[in-house]
Amino acid sequence: MSLHRLVVPLCAAALAGTALAAVPAAAPPGATATREVVEYTALENRLAAALAAGDRATIAALLEPDFVQFSPESAEPLDREAFLAAGRARRATLVVYRLAVLSRGDTDLVSFLLQRETPGPAVGRLAFCVDVWRRADHRLLARYRIEPRAGAPLPKAPSGRD
Repeated sequence: MSLHRLVVPLCAAALAGTALAAVPAAAPPGATATREVVEYTALENRLAAALAAGDRATIAALLEPDFVQFSPESAEPLDREAFLAAGRARRATLVVYRLAVLSRGDTDLVSFLLQRETPGPAVGRLAFCVDVWRRADHRLLARYRIEPRAGAPLPKAPSGRD
């Protein structure tokens, strides 16, 4: 089974529900993250910081040379260079929320909400992403990304009173 045949139904199923209509509740008190969630949260944050800073060396270390991003915003997938150019044009802080990992063979599917925070009073955009990582060398093979047309509610920050 090809990687594309595995990921596309997963993305479609996730998007068919209300994944973008409402942000799921926070994990119950006392819950702990798995080793994979901690590991991929660090990798996704490292990639987000590198994209915001234009750090091509870090980005090159994380992206597979034939990396592609699939999105309904474009009829054609973005190749690595177009993805990097789009990241440079945005120059925004990216924040990862609600990350989950599904392991399949030597591939890990990492789903998360990604908030783009721009300077000034503008409200950040929220996207649902599924990243396809090769576990052996932690290289990002592909990203599937969708942003809702209407703004989805942003995740509620814990108040400490919850």
